[in-house]
Amino acid sequence: MSAPDPMNEESVFVVTNGVRLHVRMAGAGYPLILLHGWPQTSYCWRKLMPLLAPHFRVIAPDLRGFGDSDQPDGPYDKRTVATDVLEMARSLGYENALVAGHDIGGRVAYRLALDHPHFVKGLISLAGRYSPLGEGLLFSKEQSAERWYFFFHQIEGLPEALVSGRESIYLEHFYKHWSYRADWLSEEDLAEYSRAYATPGALRGGFEHYRAALGADVDQWKQDAGKQISTPTLVLWGKDDPVSPLAWTDGFDKVFTQLDMVHYPECGHFIAEEHPQAAADDILRFARKVLTAF
Repeated sequence: MSAPDPMNEESVFVVTNGVRLHVRMAGAGYPLILLHGWPQTSYCWRKLMPLLAPHFRVIAPDLRGFGDSDQPDGPYDKRTVATDVLEMARSLGYENALVAGHDIGGRVAYRLALDHPHFVKGLISLAGRYSPLGEGLLFSKEQSAERWYFFFHQIEGLPEALVSGRESIYLEHFYKHWSYRADWLSEEDLAEYSRAYATPGALRGGFEHYRAALGADVDQWKQDAGKQISTPTLVLWGKDDPVSPLAWTDGFDKVFTQLDMVHYPECGHFIAEEHPQAAADDILRFARKVLTAF
């Protein structure tokens, strides 16, 4: 008898914290939650999930506002989004998990570790800046020029109006510009991301995460200034990431008291798609150490 296929992926909907989330799941074992960033959806884990599903129950939601999840009017602050993830996990029967986040998903993962440290047994960040650090860098000449979209997305209604109907043009710019090499992006990939962002409300949903970053999130992160996170933490970062250069990790060693950091050469912002095997290997190495201790 052949062994069961760990990538018998399920696509389900989970109602949590007042929103319905679209969730991809595969594998069996200890839960590993994967949280995507912008301009992506849970689809961004398609290369990593087959590598991790033989070892974990992999759970990858579309965050509120994104993809096939609900796009509520609000709120979109990180504490609310982290609560979505916590309640999703509990509704699936899990009281703790490994949590990995990329980009915006990384900041959601940090918020989970800060607000619910007993839930997050291991924290994994893929190019996720830690907002209490480096605010001066965000407004520096170099990063302001790179992060023009961050400020453009603050304007309510205008980005939606200008990008609607041109989703593939807008999104492709970021996929190619933020990559060391963009050969990970196929026509099928671009079509799926464009479809997800063309669904009614999805553009606004994604932009609202940026509006929260200069809105409700600010006071939340101020409360965390100077705090340390004792959760075992793995940080993965591309050495050639133009939008999140390595300077964003300055001070991580002061915040994360159990820090394991890996820098990937010839890698841009989209680690899970540019270097999935290396990322999977490091996640497995880290998880084995954490779960043995746990």
